[in-house]
Amino acid sequence: MTQAERRHDRLAVRLSMIIGRLVAGETLDMRKLAAEFGVSVRTLRRDFRERLMYLDLEYRQGRCRLLSGSRQRNWR
Repeated sequence: MTQAERRHDRLAVRLSMIIGRLVAGETLDMRKLAAEFGVSVRTLRRDFRERLMYLDLEYRQGRCRLLSGSRQRNWR
């Protein structure tokens, strides 16, 4: 696996874990999340701004959460 492929794999895992946690109702602390994934807060901000821009997110004091009306409660 090339370095670029590994980087893309890490990005895909990071984004899928973030989305899963947001959908589960978690409020995410950007600094803790950065430490967990071994990236900078700046990298996470770029992820949220460019890659997760279509999610209805609320940002407050370094934390982020999916607005409650955005979560689908029943999948049919």
